[in-house]
Amino acid sequence: MGFLFWLATSVMLMTWIIQITSFPTKVNLRIEKSGVVCLRGSLDYEYVPPNEGLLQFETNLASSYPENTPASLRGEAVRSALRSGQCIGWKLDETPLKFGVVGVNGDGCLSFLNNKLTQTFSASGLVDSLGSFYQACLLNGKGRLVDRLSVAITSVDSGYMLTSPGHAGESLFRKLDPYIFPLDQVELIDSTSSSCIFDLVSTNIEDVRTVFNEQILPRIDLKNNNCFQLPSARQCTMIPLQGGVDPSLLIVPSTSVNSCAAVGYTFCFLNDHEKIGTHVWDFLISDGNTKGPVQIGALEFESLRIESGSVGFEREMLANQKDSFLAPPTPLELHLDYTINMEKGCYLGQEGIASVVKNPRGPPRMLYQVVFDDDFNVYDYQSAGDRSIVENLTRVPRAGDKVFVLGSNAEIEVGVLTSVAEPGSTGEPVTVGLALVRRADSIIKKMKAKNLEINRRIEVDTPMEGGSGMIPPPALDPLDGLEVIIGGGSAVGSLRGVPSRRFRNGRNMFDNIPDFVNQLSQEQDGEFLMANRNSDGTRFQPDAPAAKTAFLPTEDGAANLGDDEDDLKTLQKTAAKARKEAAAAADEARRKAEKMDSLQKRAEEAMARRKEKVRVETAAESTNEDEADSEAKRKAEKMELLKKRAEEAVGRRAQKNQGGG
Repeated sequence: MGFLFWLATSVMLMTWIIQITSFPTKVNLRIEKSGVVCLRGSLDYEYVPPNEGLLQFETNLASSYPENTPASLRGEAVRSALRSGQCIGWKLDETPLKFGVVGVNGDGCLSFLNNKLTQTFSASGLVDSLGSFYQACLLNGKGRLVDRLSVAITSVDSGYMLTSPGHAGESLFRKLDPYIFPLDQVELIDSTSSSCIFDLVSTNIEDVRTVFNEQILPRIDLKNNNCFQLPSARQCTMIPLQGGVDPSLLIVPSTSVNSCAAVGYTFCFLNDHEKIGTHVWDFLISDGNTKGPVQIGALEFESLRIESGSVGFEREMLANQKDSFLAPPTPLELHLDYTINMEKGCYLGQEGIASVVKNPRGPPRMLYQVVFDDDFNVYDYQSAGDRSIVENLTRVPRAGDKVFVLGSNAEIEVGVLTSVAEPGSTGEPVTVGLALVRRADSIIKKMKAKNLEINRRIEVDTPMEGGSGMIPPPALDPLDGLEVIIGGGSAVGSLRGVPSRRFRNGRNMFDNIPDFVNQLSQEQDGEFLMANRNSDGTRFQPDAPAAKTAFLPTEDGAANLGDDEDDLKTLQKTAAKARKEAAAAADEARRKAEKMDSLQKRAEEAMARRKEKVRVETAAESTNEDEADSEAKRKAEKMELLKKRAEEAVGRRAQKNQGGG
């Protein structure tokens, strides 16, 4: 990155020198009171301030903050709330990211879900108000992902499917209804219009439970004063309420962002014709409720989703789109393998999943995060109106942009951006996006042909303050740290593995002390042998003690001391293990050396025996040849003698005949 900064600075300096030296007369620099910079000479150069009316980021999502509040302030407010242990919440009913709820009723409920979705559903976990909870995928016939669904089984003949934000319940109903036949004994009901849904999340599940017990529970009337408990990771809770037409509250232990960013519950008020859920939400976010959650709008939610590496409907999950800018991915390409029962067969799209699993090279693409440094990239909207010689092509990245390896002259395509957050919305001067990236081995091979390499910067995740100071293990994803540039522009960024693959199970990405995946990837001949993936479904542990997900301030000396002692013990164990492995390796090397000496000695002996055998055989062949020559000579002499005798006999016969005549 330093070289690129030096190169950009050099180009700008040379442009300035050329522009100055091209003037035919002396040029004077003058700053007007208005702030306009003028070059006086035969030619005036006027700098016009950036065009404030030019949109740098286009979106149809609304914010919960006052208009014109900078994205950086909004992002920092949301993340400060998470770091401080305060809950945040969102209710997206009246936004383009509205949830959908579809009920499944009838004796064939479980059978229908098993035939259509990627998980195996059962009623084994049903106890009183507790039901079973699953995260499953709806695929098309080719195994491409339509949506990741939250499925709550409330009884043996009833369940609910909650869609991802932006996927309407009516759309899900239309997809699944044609698959129902009379003998299936099942009925689908789109309950979206009569439901109220909101999420409450925090970095500590106990914070959400406190809000529920102190602020939600007193404002709902339980039917028959039923007792219940909040669900754990694999459970859901159905609470009957009083009033109206059998209203109820469904609570599932899942949110629309990965658990490495926040954990919490989704509260779904069903058959809520009396607006019970709306009244509860209005109280939670009211100005008078100082202990209530911090409300965020759809715009802030989308930024949090992208920063946490969570997939979005019709962003990364594209099978619902007829004219998509890239081929729809499978769940395996989006790190959603935890939503699939690999031992299960006979569900919609199963053949497509099987073909990816059987491919020895793995999925054709993988989801990565792309981080663009806004301090380094001076975007075009920031210099609009600047009448300079060199046109600024550094525009804000947007979904659908192709990204290429930096320095490859746009010849090595890396992938395509699928989502881009509002610039600065993370509270840092960066623009974060998600991208589907091609196979790493293919990209690395092409980079080696051009003498390019990945610049891995450990300091990005290892600040000097806080933490143990230990060097982290290599990135789990082989292209982590690869610098890229968007096609048709000059914005430069770097690939990062999504947070669910960078942070250890149970560690929150907003903790002050960074953590790293405790799994190593190895590199052999340019190919990476990747460790087993972390399944995001195992991250959420509501029943675990609060200390496991609690915020750990760096100024707490006792906490830091405990961390240092733990790190020292870990280091000592690692050193002892390394010594043991080194001794074992030395013994193995000595054993192999002795074996090689023995094999070499045996080989030499075998070679000597072979040479002796060849010599004996050669001598024998020579002797045989001499005997054959002697025999041939003897036969020749004998034939010569017989010939001579025959001639003599013929002569005598001729003389005898002449004498008789």
